[in-house]
Amino acid sequence: MKPALFAFVSLVLGVAIGWMGTRAEFAADVLPRLPIANGAANGTGGASSGPRAEVVNGERHNFGQMNRLGKGTHAFQIKNAGDGPLEISLGQTTCKCTLGTLAKNKLQPGETTDVLLEWTARTGESQFEQSAEINTNDPQHNPVRLVIHGKVIDTVKPEETAITLNDISTNEVTSARLRVFAYDVNDLAVTRHEWVKPDNADRLQVSFEPLSAEEVAAGGAKSGVAVLLRVQPGLPLGPLNEVLKVKFNIADQEALEIPLFGTVISDVSIAGPSVIANRLLVNLGTIKAGSPFKRTVFVTVKGPFREQTGLQLVGVTPEDELRATLGAALRDNPRLDRYPLTIELSPMTRPVARTADENFGHIDIQLTHPQVKQLNIKVRYIVKE
Repeated sequence: MKPALFAFVSLVLGVAIGWMGTRAEFAADVLPRLPIANGAANGTGGASSGPRAEVVNGERHNFGQMNRLGKGTHAFQIKNAGDGPLEISLGQTTCKCTLGTLAKNKLQPGETTDVLLEWTARTGESQFEQSAEINTNDPQHNPVRLVIHGKVIDTVKPEETAITLNDISTNEVTSARLRVFAYDVNDLAVTRHEWVKPDNADRLQVSFEPLSAEEVAAGGAKSGVAVLLRVQPGLPLGPLNEVLKVKFNIADQEALEIPLFGTVISDVSIAGPSVIANRLLVNLGTIKAGSPFKRTVFVTVKGPFREQTGLQLVGVTPEDELRATLGAALRDNPRLDRYPLTIELSPMTRPVARTADENFGHIDIQLTHPQVKQLNIKVRYIVKE
């Protein structure tokens, strides 16, 4: 026990003597101190110098509720909260955006400017959002993204999104009526209208009339007008794509755009299953070789020359594959005569693909119509083993 106690006391004395000697040796020396950042010393948190972009009134603006096709504006205020010049410029935008007037688009420290966003609520949805980006030389805030958002309601709304006329006769008047309802106006009226493409304006006659009280009530509206369209004869054959712009007595609202779609057809055409009328094409599809095949379509005649028009089948090609029979007129429609045209494919037809203009089958019909003297009906088919 005594040797152990002696060893412990010797150790403690050795450590004490060594500590005292080291302190005496280095007592006159000064140890270096680590540098302290200025921000930490003065309590600023280490903020770097330079420009700093700040949107004073917030980067998102909720405009609440506005009318569909209505126009809105909002000014965002950008401030240079830094200690160096802030440079700004307009970046990508989904709506009309203008910057405040500043020399070289530069803000000195503490200076502010407005960024004005203008928009039209041109959407079919109930929620709306547009944005604009402002480029800056602030490395911590580039770009600044400004957003406007809110809810869109209908002030005026047509019962259909477009006026669609499937077949428009080149020799007859075609009429259409489209109702437009107003949900926030008691006396909706048209102040002006125009066709976007005026080429056919003389044949696209438009007028307007107030909706009856019954129609307004049925639409759950406060008022409304009817758009009356009369398509006059003389339009060129083929597709018709027009847009009617109608301005109503509603402030700060763009004109309502009403598309017009249709096809102007001749008084003489074809109709029936697998018929493409504007190409005078009958598609028989794919047929197994050796199988009997028969299909009936119709040659249609309408217009002011309907009663004086006669038809005669004059040719079928290729004769060894196709057969055709033209029947007497069916007058079950007071405005339209239908002539049944029965097309048969010979069971002796070998495998063939008649799928292009240069090798279609053809059925030729002569007419006594003063404007349409002949029909050349194309027949498309594939015969397989």
